[in-house]
Amino acid sequence: MKDFFNRKNLIFMLVVFIFTVITYGQVVTFGFVWDDINFFLQNSYTHLPFSHIFDVFIPGRFTECIYTPVTSMIKFILFKIFGQSPAPYHIFDFTFYLLTIVLVYRFFLITLEKQEVAFLSALLFAVHPIHSEVVSWMSCDGYIMSMFFLMIAFNLFLNLLFKDCNQYEKLWSILFLILFYAVAILSQIGSVVFPALILVYAFIFCRQKLLFSCKISIPLFLMSALGTYFSVLGVASDRYNPQQVLPFQDKLVVISQYVLKSILPLEMMPVYPMPYDYSFSALQVIFYIFVLVLAVVLFIKINDKVYRFFILWFAVSISPNSHLFYNSSVLLADRYLYFASVASSMFMAYFLYGLSDRLKRIDYIKNRPLISYVPVIMVLVFYIISSFFYSSAWKNSFSLWSYAYSKNSTNKMVIFNLASAYQVEGKYEQALFYYDECLHKGSKELNFYIPIAYMKRADVLKNLRRYDESLDSCKKSLSSYAVEKAVYPLYYEVCMDLIRYYLSERDYEKAWESSVVMAGMVNTTREVDAEKAAVFRQAGSVSYFYGKIDDFVLYYSEGVFLLKEQYPAILLKALKFHREGLYQDAAHCYEQFLKTSATPVPDVQRLSHVANLTLYYSGDTEKAGTFLRHGIVLRDRALFLLDKGKFSEAESLMKEILSNDPYFFEVNKMLGKFYLERGETAKSIYYLQKALQFQPADAELKAALDKLLPAGK
Repeated sequence: MKDFFNRKNLIFMLVVFIFTVITYGQVVTFGFVWDDINFFLQNSYTHLPFSHIFDVFIPGRFTECIYTPVTSMIKFILFKIFGQSPAPYHIFDFTFYLLTIVLVYRFFLITLEKQEVAFLSALLFAVHPIHSEVVSWMSCDGYIMSMFFLMIAFNLFLNLLFKDCNQYEKLWSILFLILFYAVAILSQIGSVVFPALILVYAFIFCRQKLLFSCKISIPLFLMSALGTYFSVLGVASDRYNPQQVLPFQDKLVVISQYVLKSILPLEMMPVYPMPYDYSFSALQVIFYIFVLVLAVVLFIKINDKVYRFFILWFAVSISPNSHLFYNSSVLLADRYLYFASVASSMFMAYFLYGLSDRLKRIDYIKNRPLISYVPVIMVLVFYIISSFFYSSAWKNSFSLWSYAYSKNSTNKMVIFNLASAYQVEGKYEQALFYYDECLHKGSKELNFYIPIAYMKRADVLKNLRRYDESLDSCKKSLSSYAVEKAVYPLYYEVCMDLIRYYLSERDYEKAWESSVVMAGMVNTTREVDAEKAAVFRQAGSVSYFYGKIDDFVLYYSEGVFLLKEQYPAILLKALKFHREGLYQDAAHCYEQFLKTSATPVPDVQRLSHVANLTLYYSGDTEKAGTFLRHGIVLRDRALFLLDKGKFSEAESLMKEILSNDPYFFEVNKMLGKFYLERGETAKSIYYLQKALQFQPADAELKAALDKLLPAGK
């Protein structure tokens, strides 16, 4: 290792670092995009106290769809130190990317034995466009950490192959190799290919130690199996994307595309078309299969270690994501080529170095040797410009999804996220346009986006003050939820805003409709019971104002029963009687509860009100609800008339209400206060006493009656 840090190597590494910073240095200014919000800002694990730091190692306890406890723990520590600022996370990842380049350079140096080729290999690896996603996107930190630890383990393996070590050194090297491999697996499960990679390396470059490599790989393969098992245990139950089965010829096409992209990435996308969105023409299939067959034939015919290493390393490293062994929800992803790019960078450098060497033999170029480096310079310039351009797309959510839409305008997920980006920017008209496009465009296989798209669209319409359209979109969201078999939770905050608006406008029908949708949505959420209970109780209260007595009792009782240990037994008993249609028993229990309560409980008073009102109409809740709704409308009208000074009309309306609903507490109280202000003491006492009968804990009523009763006597 001491020989590695000589002057020439340090100069080479400095040059590599300079080009890497020029290419990818901008990422430290990038923000949180896409899954970063869930994995960093809204990650329940990172918000726990520091004493819970090791909880993430329990399989299935906390997960990002796969079991990556080391990566999650690093997020936890960084979040505790830096909070919600994205720059430190990007700097951390970029630092480890630079350290990985050092380890990769040493790997190339030992393997190729030519310092210039190793330098070019490391430079191509450092600025490779296929790394744009891994370096720029914070959620790919697992790949960076895994590669770092994997390359430490691989360099230890190279020491065992090529360095004369005593038994003590061998033992420690093997122990540390196993340790770093374990950390790599726990950082990103794709590292399980490592045992196969060391066998590939030994087979190509050090066949005399192949048996020794096989012995070392045995515990590593066992660790791979264990890591895969824990990953299966840790997989989240809410992986939303459906798994797709590709035809065999399409699987070969995918592998061929990976081969081409790892060498000359002419087209990069943040989100490639999904398997069900991809369609290959017969000509494309023939071409890609030809590429794959040609690679295999050349592997057999060309007796070149570097080329054979490239093919075998590439095949092994891409195997977990090749679709050959399992059906993935993602067809292609640039991050899957991160491990494979080690071999492709080395192969490309080896090829360019050989091409440059051949060009030097041409008579015209002998006297102008710099011309021989033109292919090298062209490839480097192409790599650097492409990487800089592609990584710029990850700057923020808006730039990411705008670029993704320009490349893939039929994918519902892309359209949906572009609409969300516009919504965050406050550009509601554009957001509405793309939500509508998401709902009517793209693959039917992504229809599980429809309910949440309707919900987000409703929020946009609400912000545009198009409330009725917003409510209609909420209804469509809920109705499509079960039909499309969606598993994304529906958030009900839009309905709550609509309820507040409609109540302010005294539009009780629309408020009630909003509450029904809200109550349906709360069943899809992952909220705690206390929050669900609050939503149900609110839905019940709104139902009361529209005269939907059955809904009022149902929703309110659902909220109470969710937290029944927090409520008195008498109230639970009353709600049970009420739901069973035993209105007299329910009314009696409500009355007992209200008498023992130290403060007014409006919702329970309303429950008592509707129980008595239903009894008044001989158990006919529909008729009782009609008069309740009518009474609330008249009450609002009476309040308006009182405010305008039209006392006679207001008095008539209040009496009309009580003629149909003598149990209306608020109107009894209003009428009592009305007569009190007019000096009609006897009438005031009558109505205030009726009101107090329905709400014994009302301090205002008690105080008023304490003053009036002596005068009344």
